[in-house]
Amino acid sequence: MTKKPTNWMQYSSLGFQIVITILVFLWLGTKLEHYFKISSPYGQLLGTFLGIFASLYNVIRAVK
Repeated sequence: MTKKPTNWMQYSSLGFQIVITILVFLWLGTKLEHYFKISSPYGQLLGTFLGIFASLYNVIRAVK
């Protein structure tokens, strides 16, 4: 018989997923700046905002 995880155990890794997702998209934004020769903050901002939206999507999907 397997135990069901409690609610707090199900969501304990969401914080790490949020941070890692935002950092990956930030890194991709930096690479985008270098590839397309975009001025400095715009690629990083785009990557950060995409990372925030992607991580929020994951949180909403996990809570449902």
